[in-house]
Amino acid sequence: MMEMLAKDYMTKDVVTVEIPSGRDDVLRILKRTGISGVPVVKGPEKKLLGIVTRKDILRKPEETQVALLMSAEPLTIRPDVTLSQAADIMTKMNVRRLPVVEGENLIGILSVSDLVGAVAKLRDVREIRDGFVSKRTYALWEETPLPVVGRIMELAHTDAMPILNSENKLTGIISERDLIRCSSIEDDVQTSDFSTGTDDDEWTWESIRDNHTISYG
Repeated sequence: MMEMLAKDYMTKDVVTVEIPSGRDDVLRILKRTGISGVPVVKGPEKKLLGIVTRKDILRKPEETQVALLMSAEPLTIRPDVTLSQAADIMTKMNVRRLPVVEGENLIGILSVSDLVGAVAKLRDVREIRDGFVSKRTYALWEETPLPVVGRIMELAHTDAMPILNSENKLTGIISERDLIRCSSIEDDVQTSDFSTGTDDDEWTWESIRDNHTISYG
């Protein structure tokens, strides 16, 4: 991986959002594409402002504005960084993706999936039990409420957890992607009627009162 460069393995057609945008815009992208993070950019040159991840949305479920949801000034790499260097950054900083920039402009993104694809081409014959298995893990009871699951995963700094039943038997695994897929976007429209006149205004006749109707989501 010392000779493999980020520019040759990064995703170039990056899905992004611009400011101003809302949480629901990001949720739709995450659900549609299955990706775990969306860069936030500005202008046609795609100046990188931040990134919104599944963790950000799960951590701030009441926040609706991308500007307040995003992690500003994210870690970035240049296109000539080697995959070995990128992997080292991801491991030490515990991130799953690195925006690739030229100056301040986004030109691609390198994710864990991209690294896995590159590793697959190395034909590494080592077995996973040779120091590649994480022996410390956490498990969840299958009847744990989803909001609690999200909080536990955040505290445990993990992206997925095995699920056990009451007999301590493995029944599945849940990931952040599952939590996003189960989330819902609710739209509701209300109507408000008001007038510029008041009952205390002797010059306002009911027949000519200036009425307004506003519909809001």
